[in-house]
Amino acid sequence: MTISETARLEMFGGLQKSLGEAVANTLIEHLPPGGWYDVARTGDFDRIEIRLDKLDNRIDKLEARLDDRIDKLEIRIDKLEARLDDRIDGLEARIDKLEARLDDRIDKLAQKIDTNTKWMIGISITYGIGILGALVTFMVASLN
Repeated sequence: MTISETARLEMFGGLQKSLGEAVANTLIEHLPPGGWYDVARTGDFDRIEIRLDKLDNRIDKLEARLDDRIDKLEIRIDKLEARLDDRIDGLEARIDKLEARLDDRIDKLAQKIDTNTKWMIGISITYGIGILGALVTFMVASLN
């Protein structure tokens, strides 16, 4: 139960009358300001300390479990990274092969186009010479 300031003053007045002012002052100074319910005892601190120790133990165990889980996750992530690296390396090799095949096909097509172009030029020149020869023959025949 908390003691009100009014009750405290009445008690102080009674103590002054019966014991004197010096003794009353000493007694009042030894009383806690809000009552005995606000005063902590050594046993209270011991119980709190025991509870804190238990909480510390629980936190330590939880921390150990979390560290273990994080370590396992890191191992799994490392394995996944290794698998991905292997797959990427395989894909890069396949892309390199495809690129080489495409380069080879493009070179063959370029050679065919060059060959066809040379043939077309040769045929065009032959037709041009034939037409020119026919024209010259026609002109010489028409002049005679």
